[in-house]
Amino acid sequence: MHTILYGFSQYLELTGASDSTAKNYLSDVHAFIVWNDYTAISSMTVETVREYFLYVDERGISDSLKLRTLASLRKFFTFCLDQQWITTNPAKDISFGDKNIDPLLDTKISSDHLYESIFTHYEQTLEKDGASEATVKNYASDARQFLDWYLSYEK
Repeated sequence: MHTILYGFSQYLELTGASDSTAKNYLSDVHAFIVWNDYTAISSMTVETVREYFLYVDERGISDSLKLRTLASLRKFFTFCLDQQWITTNPAKDISFGDKNIDPLLDTKISSDHLYESIFTHYEQTLEKDGASEATVKNYASDARQFLDWYLSYEK
């Protein structure tokens, strides 16, 4: 489980989640996994997620915490989809009546947003490592050109 949570934390970092969001999402997902008795991810279903929210509801958790937990699970299962551990996101269609998830926390990240998040993270890492402004600009440009070429080549 620690390997899965570590991978998920790396995914959150790459998708631009703040430290606070990552900490909360990891806590929510850990609680879900423990509640589910460490069941294999591939066997988790929509019914599993619904049962978890019945359990959460019985504990008197606030609506805002339920919504954050739902966002956490959606993001986690999106990560699992990306890893090809599951074929559908069991939390995708779960909702709480008329309450909506903040679109910034929603799991549906466009490929353009993910692309930009990765490069923003890359540029920040170069800056932290002491690279000059010109070096950051050139390295990022080279990496973007390579990725654009690679993505066009894959089609």
